[in-house]
Amino acid sequence: MATIGETSETHHVPAHVLRHWEDVGLLHPSRNRAGHRVYGTEDDSRIRLIQCAKAAGMSLEQIRVMLTGDPTDRVRMLRGHAERLERRAAEIAASRRMVAHAVECPARDCPDCAAPHTSFGFPPARTPSPAVPPPLNGDSAPEPAQARRLRFNA
Repeated sequence: MATIGETSETHHVPAHVLRHWEDVGLLHPSRNRAGHRVYGTEDDSRIRLIQCAKAAGMSLEQIRVMLTGDPTDRVRMLRGHAERLERRAAEIAASRRMVAHAVECPARDCPDCAAPHTSFGFPPARTPSPAVPPPLNGDSAPEPAQARRLRFNA
């Protein structure tokens, strides 16, 4: 059995968070004779499960349903969460493809890259920008990447 301070330190969770998890019904620590919380191995396992669920992006309400809810509600919630994780995984995979391409791309500037942005798995981000304004003071026309930087920095 461990005190709230020891449990907090062991799991790297502030004591006020452990108290909150108890308040919302996720934890049920025992009490000693003085009325102080004491945490056992079951509580340690439950804390680790809560931490894993939070790392998976679950809300405390979803975690409550997972731990204490009706089996039908639990399965429905977990399936919905799994679908959201699949969508997020696809977004991350597209991001990784884009970054990997940017590292190896022969274009000097990312805006000059010939690869269509949709080839990474993202939808088109925006419509084409307006035409480059004419050069000022008779200077030669700027290169396309320079023109884009000028528009964004204006």
